Amino acid sequence: MNAPVLTFAGVTKDFRLGWRNYRVRAIDDFSLSVGAGHIFGLLGPNGSGKSSILKVAAGLISPDRGGCEVKGETANRRGPAVRIGFQPENGGVYHHLSARESLEWFGGISGLPKLDARKRARELLSQFELNESADRRVGSFSKGMRQRLGIAQALVHRPELLLLDEPFSGLDPLAVRGLIVILRRLAGEGVAILLTSHLLGRVEDLCHAVGLLHRGRLLVQGPMAEVKGGVDRQMDDVFIQHMESAGGEASRSHEERR
Repeated sequence: MNAPVLTFAGVTKDFRLGWRNYRVRAIDDFSLSVGAGHIFGLLGPNGSGKSSILKVAAGLISPDRGGCEVKGETANRRGPAVRIGFQPENGGVYHHLSARESLEWFGGISGLPKLDARKRARELLSQFELNESADRRVGSFSKGMRQRLGIAQALVHRPELLLLDEPFSGLDPLAVRGLIVILRRLAGEGVAILLTSHLLGRVEDLCHAVGLLHRGRLLVQGPMAEVKGGVDRQMDDVFIQHMESAGGEASRSHEERR
């Protein structure tokens, strides 16, 4: 692997929920490195901690234990010097703005001069096939269009680290194929990419390496071929096998404590 851009070391994060302040462990002793030019797929069922891990990397939440660094700097709300692009699962778009206004605004707050932000917005509108709707309010967009705009926003400042939460959600097959082409090109330019997805076939085609999460704990990680354990195995089968095994162990542990 190339020099690490993103590094997690023993990250643990608990959340307090409800009026009883019930503690839920979202991330459990998580360690991972993603190098420049590599695409890492983080897989797991709903509630396994994938989104929380991306938010730690983006500096939006802080771990209770362990640390997360981007090119040697601690990830925090102020942000490291390295440029980070983050697309949350809901797209992170503003419905009252047009697509053009959104991209120019994100370019501005990311430090681009006004003329550069306008130029970059034009490039991304074309790249994500949003030209015809560039001046429509985002609130009138379909889910797939909002998704494409959210990813474009994450790219407006040419990030060195790209964090994508379910980037294929809501996209039709043509848009998925177009996004895969874009992500491969970015990786070829040296961008480190960490993404989550439930589309295991797409992850299998795209990612250099994967990690399987269960209840915030990384069960297995490594190059795609190594995790699959054979060229004839499908990622879907590997995923189900690990999740069923982890679920069975958790149930047995619970019974032993009773």
